[in-house]
Amino acid sequence: MALVLVGGCGPGGEPTVAADVENPSASRPPVVEHGAAPSSTPSPESPKPTPAVEPEPPPPNAEPAELRLALYGRCGVLGVSTLGGQTFVHYDGGGMNHLERMDERGGVAESFGFTETLDVGYGTLENSTIRGLRGRWPEQPYLLVDFPAREYYYRSLYRLADGSWKRVALLPTSVDYEEVWPWSKGVILALVTDDEHDVWPRFAVVRGEPKGPSLERVRRRGKCDQWDFDVRDVHPHGDGGLTALVRCGGALLATWAPGEREPTVQKLGPNDHRGTLMLGEDGQGFIALDSGIHQWRSGALQPVPSPDGGKLDEVDRGPDGEPWIRQGNVVSRWTAGGWQRAMELPEGPPIHGIYGLDVGTPWLRRGDDSLSMQTADGTWHAVSLSATPDLDKVPKPEVLDVVGPGDVWLTSRYWKMAKGKKHVGREMGALYTTRPVDAPRACGEVPS
Repeated sequence: MALVLVGGCGPGGEPTVAADVENPSASRPPVVEHGAAPSSTPSPESPKPTPAVEPEPPPPNAEPAELRLALYGRCGVLGVSTLGGQTFVHYDGGGMNHLERMDERGGVAESFGFTETLDVGYGTLENSTIRGLRGRWPEQPYLLVDFPAREYYYRSLYRLADGSWKRVALLPTSVDYEEVWPWSKGVILALVTDDEHDVWPRFAVVRGEPKGPSLERVRRRGKCDQWDFDVRDVHPHGDGGLTALVRCGGALLATWAPGEREPTVQKLGPNDHRGTLMLGEDGQGFIALDSGIHQWRSGALQPVPSPDGGKLDEVDRGPDGEPWIRQGNVVSRWTAGGWQRAMELPEGPPIHGIYGLDVGTPWLRRGDDSLSMQTADGTWHAVSLSATPDLDKVPKPEVLDVVGPGDVWLTSRYWKMAKGKKHVGREMGALYTTRPVDAPRACGEVPS
C-alpha cells in the first residue's frame, strides 16, 4: 500500500511559505456570534483522509480442509438438506425424529422435533423417517416423511405451522409425495403417485393455484403402461414454466409454457433412459442424457460432442450453471468457445465421484473411500476421518454434500457389535463437517 504525504499548497500548486510579517489575527481569538458554536468544518483546502483499504478475504479453500465429527451413535437414517441458504440435519434418535438447523460452527441453531403418527385405515403407523426438507425457508418449509408399513411405505408431506408439523391433507392418505419443488409466485408443486389405487403419477399444487401441469399428453405420446411411466427430473422456471424428463415407452422431454396445462412433448434418443436437467431460470441451458450432453435453446435440442468424442464418466454443473464433465482423470468445462480443460485429477484408485464444482471448491471421493480436496492453488490434499468415541474404527463414508464454498458435510455408517457377542450388533451413523465444531454430540442428545 502506497504511503501518501500531504502538505499545504498555494493557489498555483506550489508549496506555501510563511511570510515574515506579523499576522494580526494570530494573537486574538476568533469571533463567535452569540449562541453559535465554533465551526469545526474544515476549510476547502484541508486534505481529506485516505480511506483504509480492506484486505480481501482468503478464498474458502485457501488451506487444506479438515472434517470434524459433529454427530454419532444411533442416528437411524441420517441426512442433510439445504434450504434458503441454511443447512439442516435430520436423523432418528432418542425415540423421535430430529430436524436441526445448524449454525456457523456446526452446532444447533434451532431444533424441530417430529413425533407425528399416520392413520392409514387399518391401523396407526408410529415409526417414520425424514427424507428431506423442501419448499422455501423460512416462509414455506415442507417435510417429506416416510412411514414404513407391512410390505410398503407411505410417503407423506407436512408443513410447519405455528411451531408444529401439520400433514398436508389435500389428497388421500394413500397418495405418496415423491418430490416437492418451490415454483413461481409462491406456488409449491408436488409429484404424487397412488399405487394402492392404480393412479398414474401426476403433478399436484400443494399451495397456490388449484390446477397443476398435466401429464396426460405425455402418456399419450409415450404409449406406455402405468408401471413404465417414470418422471426422472423436473425443473420449474422462474416465469411459471416447467420442464420434465419422463420415461414412457422411451425418453420424452416435456415443456410447459407459463399458465399452460398441457405440454409440448419431444421424443429423445432410444437409449436416453436417464438424464439430468441443467437449466436456468428461463428454462434454457443443457440436458445431460445417456447419449451425451445437449444444448436446449428455444425448443431445439442440439448435441454437444465431448472433447474427444469419448465416453463421459461424470457430468456436473459449474458455478455459472454450465456443464462440467469428467473423462477419466480429466475434467473439462463448457465455455462460449467450446470445451476447455479445467483440471487434471491426481492418479490413484478409481474415482467414485467429484463434488463441489458448482461452488468452486472441488472434492474427490475414490473407490477405496478415500477423500481429498483441492486448495485454491490447485493442489490436492488427502482428508481423513476420525474415529467416533464409541468405536476405534473410522466409519465408512456414505454421502458427501458440498453445500457451499468450503462448506462440506459427510454422512457415514459403522457397525457396533454388542459386548461379548461376535455376530450381534447395531448399525450406527456419524456426521462430519468442515465447520469448526466445538464438540461432537450423540444422536438424540439435547444440545447444551
